[in-house]
Amino acid sequence: MKQVYLTLFIACSFLSVGVAQTYTNPASITIPNVGLGTPYPSTLNVTGGPLAINGMSVTLNGLTHTWHSDIDIVLVSPAGQGLTIMSDVGGSTDPNGVYVIDDDAVQTMSQFAAVPAGTYRPTDYEAEAFGSIPFAISSSQMVGTATLASVYNGQNANGTWRLYVSDDVGGDAGQISGGWSLTFDVPIPGCTDADACNYNPLAGIDNGTCDYSCFGCTYPEAVNFSPLAIFDDGSCVFNVVADGCTDPGACNYCNLCENDDGGCDYSCLGCTYPAAANYDALATIDDGTCEFPGCTDPEAYNYNPLAAVDDGSCDFAGNCFGDFNQDGVVGVADVLLFIQVFGGTCN
Repeated sequence: MKQVYLTLFIACSFLSVGVAQTYTNPASITIPNVGLGTPYPSTLNVTGGPLAINGMSVTLNGLTHTWHSDIDIVLVSPAGQGLTIMSDVGGSTDPNGVYVIDDDAVQTMSQFAAVPAGTYRPTDYEAEAFGSIPFAISSSQMVGTATLASVYNGQNANGTWRLYVSDDVGGDAGQISGGWSLTFDVPIPGCTDADACNYNPLAGIDNGTCDYSCFGCTYPEAVNFSPLAIFDDGSCVFNVVADGCTDPGACNYCNLCENDDGGCDYSCLGCTYPAAANYDALATIDDGTCEFPGCTDPEAYNYNPLAAVDDGSCDFAGNCFGDFNQDGVVGVADVLLFIQVFGGTCN
């Protein structure tokens, strides 16, 4: 009685397998020239179906009649919810073939024009059903708004379904020679979390396989850097060192430290100019403290405003004007010293 169909869906980069469960009662239903069909109702027992319906369709196998609009068909679920799936459609035309009632169909059935075999949305042009049906009945388009989904979604599909078929005007008759079927959509299993790496937009039920390994800290400088992460999730941690030197001027300055531990080191700072009197061969960063020897007396001919340490070379006689470095020769070194002080103010 139960058939299982496998359908392959391919979208984006996902491959998912969807399962549709179909249950059939192949027994013929006779539609008299007026009155209730035989049997009334026709029943179909569903076992192993979805515990919560999430989409379904009804198939009438071999529907024939000599006056289509005479037919009224109502489907009732095990929970006692009824829906008119076909009523007062097709006018005086003769239906012939397989008719599928599905919310996803592109069209409703015409009220007066012929309705060829095919797939249609539930259609009801008069809010009534011939005969006594002891269940609440919702009307579908065109007089109502109910659909298969609005009436049955969320219900347990298992149990006895009933199909009430009747003829409301005398003179014409028909049958549903191959009986009828119910097909339930079974949700595709997969990851339903849109934030996961393997999110499957086709999945209708989460199977616990969501993977988040593509998210993490993508900055190599962080202590929690994840080489497998593709997308940064804002979790990077940089301020993990609690204590250290917090003085930016120190050699061992720690920009990640929150508390100063009193261990700042300044040994890399000093005079880095070899010509200076206080040149520090170990210094790697000049701190502006270089002291150059020379004549520090502004009255002397060889006064050197850059000199910080007087080396006793001041010349007041002027016997070698321009010999700023007092080497007995006025040369390039003296010119360079002059250029360094050019434009200065003498006291």
